Amino acid sequence: SFFGRTPKTTSINKYHYFIGSCMGAQDESYKDEFILPDSLQTESSSASQRAQLLDIIRHPQLSILFHKFLKTSLCHETLSFFMDVEDYKDIDDTNTRKSKAHQIVNKYFSAESDYEICTSQEELTKIRADVGAAPKDLFSKIQQGVFVVLIDDQLPNFLRWDLYSSFLSDPLTRKVFLCGVRRTQSVNQLLKYSDKNGD
Repeated sequence: SFFGRTPKTTSINKYHYFIGSCMGAQDESYKDEFILPDSLQTESSSASQRAQLLDIIRHPQLSILFHKFLKTSLCHETLSFFMDVEDYKDIDDTNTRKSKAHQIVNKYFSAESDYEICTSQEELTKIRADVGAAPKDLFSKIQQGVFVVLIDDQLPNFLRWDLYSSFLSDPLTRKVFLCGVRRTQSVNQLLKYSDKNGD
């Protein structure tokens, strides 16, 4: 797991938080709970880019913003795949994991899917052959490739994105952007909310 050292109670798909209410802009009760991870407060280097991306993905607010950015780049399926695989690797029950494996294959490796992930025919054949056994590392090679693409191709542009700058500097921007997300939810639930609402 990319978050192998993270306690299960705070892993990426169990990372809970409270954003605050989505009342009027003048509402004094609004509390901005945004905290920028330390890795994003320093100059980027090749060593820190991995930490930056992981902090963005596990951050309940930045992950939604990053998902929105990836949609503008027409590659939001990469983040959804990454997080579904993290979910998959956390499943200990074999039958439940098999079911999840089939869900991932149908969602990300079908030509008819809006979330299709590009991979080699060789790797796809291997996955289809092993999906019945559902080993925990079934999707690890492709997940690693997706992670490298996100670091090399998407992270630098995201950090230069105008909306990211506004999100960091303006509490009202964060409030408006996150309006409607009011419950304590997992990061994966939030991305599904983002998909459903076209964000």
